[in-house]
Amino acid sequence: MKIKYLIPFILFFFIRINMFSQTLEEYVSQGNELFDDKKYVNAILKYTKALEIEPRYAEVLFNRGDAYYMLDKYENAIKDFNKAIQFGYKNANIYFRRGFSKSSLGNYKEAILDYNNSLNFEEREDTYISRGYVYELLEQHDKAFEDYKSALRINPNSAVALHNIANSYSRIGMYNEAIETFTKSIKIDADYLSYYNRGTAYDMNGQFEKAIKDFNFSIKLNLLHSDSYLNRGDSKEDLFQLDDALADFNLAIKYDSNNATAYSRKGMILYGKENYPEAIQYLTKSVLLDTALIDNYLYLGYIYENQKNISEANNYFNILISKLDTLTFDDKYMKGDYLFKMKRYDQAILQFSKCIKLDSLNANAYNFRAWVKIFNNQYESALNDCNIAISLDSLNGGIFDSRALARHKLNDFNGALLDYDIAIKLSNGVEGEFFLRRGDTKYELKDFEGACKDWSISNKMHCKESNEKIIKYCKN
Repeated sequence: MKIKYLIPFILFFFIRINMFSQTLEEYVSQGNELFDDKKYVNAILKYTKALEIEPRYAEVLFNRGDAYYMLDKYENAIKDFNKAIQFGYKNANIYFRRGFSKSSLGNYKEAILDYNNSLNFEEREDTYISRGYVYELLEQHDKAFEDYKSALRINPNSAVALHNIANSYSRIGMYNEAIETFTKSIKIDADYLSYYNRGTAYDMNGQFEKAIKDFNFSIKLNLLHSDSYLNRGDSKEDLFQLDDALADFNLAIKYDSNNATAYSRKGMILYGKENYPEAIQYLTKSVLLDTALIDNYLYLGYIYENQKNISEANNYFNILISKLDTLTFDDKYMKGDYLFKMKRYDQAILQFSKCIKLDSLNANAYNFRAWVKIFNNQYESALNDCNIAISLDSLNGGIFDSRALARHKLNDFNGALLDYDIAIKLSNGVEGEFFLRRGDTKYELKDFEGACKDWSISNKMHCKESNEKIIKYCKN
């Protein structure tokens, strides 16, 4: 009698299972359709219904995680990807997605592990590019560069890989290589960022007119990109087109009212124009937006110093110095430079001496200490520092310029003239200050014609002091 009732029960059980199975696949199918239509929130609801029936359905866990991923809900995405991997769903895509989610949350080291796993399944352009970007964030630039090259090997026409390689060149000061690579990227995909970054490379390479042209293209493609106006303004400032530069800084502020650098650059030009009230206004606004822009403190100090408000000037100078009070070589070097700019010569000399203690083979540290000593009337000691610096780096025109000035101050005008000649040759004749000071030395040697010629060259390079000397000492 028991068998008689058992058969219908078993039949009912299997029918019930089949009904659930059909419902499960329906939810999955509906979720997939919604996902394909980019209706990610509704897709998640359907996938969740499916997972209520079968919580270990790895592919659905991935799909729901992918929907969270598309919504930038990376923590939820990672949870689903973890479960999917736990239940055996392992491929290049899931590790890539989880790696990208982790990097978006700042978990860079684990992101790299996931990208590694993804590449073990399949070498993909996007994976190399994404891992390279994480290496950049970790300041492992050599590894980033290699990943971008690997991406380019897979796809020689990858505009993103070319763009990132170009950025890597820019970061290490190889601007010609950066410009060449940006140009290749632009030929494939002429987006506004490519023009913007190539323009920045041109600017850093001293090619300001070409930089402005690229920023014009960038602005044409994206009128709202504040930094394109900012950098175009910087290039115009380098060409001494100050009013045009101010107009661009205003546009940068218009399109991004929190662009601290734009306020700062405008404030500095206004300082140069001796419009101190407005300069204070813009520099102070910049400080409020970004305390890391430490030049603002220097210029605010200068303004109050010019207004004979020494207490307020020292307040800003002291804030600046406190922000550089660290133990690294670079920060000590920078601190010495700022102390020099504040005319705190004894403190600056002490700071550069600390730099030398940290790196006794650094020619620039000796050179900067020598420069400060010259302004502090310690000419013999400065000359000694210059000699050491030249023994460490005999191709640095700036060091010969420093030694020339020290010799000039010691009335060794012939020795100074020889050093200025070397400095100008090593700098390819692009440093207006070198011509200015060589002109001073020639004047002391009674070579008035040569002095005026040098001051004229310097004046063409926009050295203000040259024009004053020409007016005073040279015939029209």
